[in-house]
Amino acid sequence: GGSEKPGPPAEQDVPLPVPKKTTLYVDQSQREKKFAREMHRAFQNDLCRLRLETAQAYVKLISDGHMGDSSISGTSIRLNALVQGLGPFFKLRVELLNGGNRTISDLQLAASHPPGAYHLSCPQLGVPLLLPGIVRYVYFDVECLEPNAPPESIRVVVFNSTSPLPLATATVKMPQSELLDE
Repeated sequence: GGSEKPGPPAEQDVPLPVPKKTTLYVDQSQREKKFAREMHRAFQNDLCRLRLETAQAYVKLISDGHMGDSSISGTSIRLNALVQGLGPFFKLRVELLNGGNRTISDLQLAASHPPGAYHLSCPQLGVPLLLPGIVRYVYFDVECLEPNAPPESIRVVVFNSTSPLPLATATVKMPQSELLDE
């Protein structure tokens, strides 16, 4: 047993020093009361604009191909792409991995690039079957048409006929073409 009495501590009964209301505070609260409706409307307007800009940025991410993985209709395709070679002839190696538990069939791989920068012998390739958990390699032959020009990017897209959206995308920054002195 202690000599403490039940209930709140004694410090709770000591009043805290609170400063007097300033004229700035009074003016501000009167302004908020007077223009409450307009302030609330401006807040709601800004909130709607923020939601719209967020949705637009998300759509831009999807359409620009910066969303690397996909989970459309239960599939999970992982896409990796890397460049092999010194140039002006490169190989673009694309690794596809089906992370789901179902086999995916009839996929298409397409590579797009700025016109005049590169030439792809076959810009679209078919992938008839993608088994779960097994990496599939697909190669694009890329020729740099202007070796002295600054390097550009190539976008690789995986799609099938059942979905209007790409299943996976990747953007590959091509290296500067190394010209060998002869």
